[in-house]
Amino acid sequence: MSLKGRVVAITRPIGQTDEIASLVSKFGGIPYVASTVEIKPTKDLTPVREFIKRTVAGKIDLIIFTSQNGIVGLVEASQKLELKAELLTALNSSTIVAIGPRTKEKLQSYGIKVDLTPSNFTSKGIAESLNMQVSGKIVALPRMKEAKDYLRDELKKANATVLEVPVYESVLPTDKSKVQMLIHDILHRKINVITFTSSGTALNLFRIADEQHLRRRLGDCLNAGVTVVAIGPETQKTLEEIGVKVDVVPRQYTTEAMVEALVRHLNTDPNDSKLRSNL
Repeated sequence: MSLKGRVVAITRPIGQTDEIASLVSKFGGIPYVASTVEIKPTKDLTPVREFIKRTVAGKIDLIIFTSQNGIVGLVEASQKLELKAELLTALNSSTIVAIGPRTKEKLQSYGIKVDLTPSNFTSKGIAESLNMQVSGKIVALPRMKEAKDYLRDELKKANATVLEVPVYESVLPTDKSKVQMLIHDILHRKINVITFTSSGTALNLFRIADEQHLRRRLGDCLNAGVTVVAIGPETQKTLEEIGVKVDVVPRQYTTEAMVEALVRHLNTDPNDSKLRSNL
């Protein structure tokens, strides 16, 4: 089974594309990197300072990390505040939840133990793993500014006090030229597969297409001529809300599982109409 000869677009954030590109190459595909997201540190460090203060004082019952970016953003912010050592010590004495294995590995790379990782690597999986036994507890969410509200809302329904700590922002790339070229190449049938690893990667692609008045054409071309891969159900839902049909969603929501599911899909159905129109 392989991706031989197929051009696979990778929209993951700037600086985080190497792993997927390597996997695509391993299976004989041609990686096409066009990051639709840029991760930037938060400018306002006041919430981070307050979070560290409360964590050091033992006044946070549970800390949930929903991405590697959340950990990196928090640690970098603590470094700017000259509170990194205090933060890491406090985190290692706290109850920590990681959304998935890569987030867990990132925490462990800082010497932080992880108490819980759900079998379903989503916000819903976290809620189910906790059995929502958080009534009366203070739960902190170090994550993206203006993150989706599902987990926060579920925690509040379970009578938890939720402390949101914005530690990074997900924005449009400063240089949009690669994404603009990707849109051009999709429209001209030069892309066989496109992968999305978050809702933001999909939304930003269409925001940039909007700027070129190409939103509708882009959606039509993705549906007619490109195999669309989403890393998990939340990203799939976002794409479907945009009007894009998703062809592949892995059972486990990791980049490795995503590429492997893509390979299985293409090799199981080699006569797929999308492939015929694109090869």
